[in-house]
Amino acid sequence: MLWKIIIAFFILSNTSLANTDKCTEPSLVAELDGCEYLCLSPVMAKDMFSVYNSYPDLRLQLGKSIELLEVRADTIQVMADIHINLGDQKIVLEEEVVGLRYEIDTRDAWYRSPYLWMVVGLFVGVGTTVGITYAVNGG
Repeated sequence: MLWKIIIAFFILSNTSLANTDKCTEPSLVAELDGCEYLCLSPVMAKDMFSVYNSYPDLRLQLGKSIELLEVRADTIQVMADIHINLGDQKIVLEEEVVGLRYEIDTRDAWYRSPYLWMVVGLFVGVGTTVGITYAVNGG
């Protein structure tokens, strides 16, 4: 339907402006802005008036298209907001992961604990002393 309007403008832009006295048929005279007139051929007049008659349909289709685009724009905005929120959550989680990895890397391992080796040394020392004493005394 929109192509009919484009064709009508193309036809109007390619026709020459004329006065009404040059037009032979009054039904083929189109008034422009109340003061200028166009002489139209019957085919041009038919195309122009068919476009003019389909104008309400075009407005309805245009209105529906605008509503559809507004709904799509709202949907895109909602999706963009969700994407931004997910991005923010991802950044927070990545920072937590970095913090946990740093904590794991900086924490002493179990085998680096001085208390562990003190207890192990105590048991080894006691066990060695008891074993040597038992072996020397003939047990």
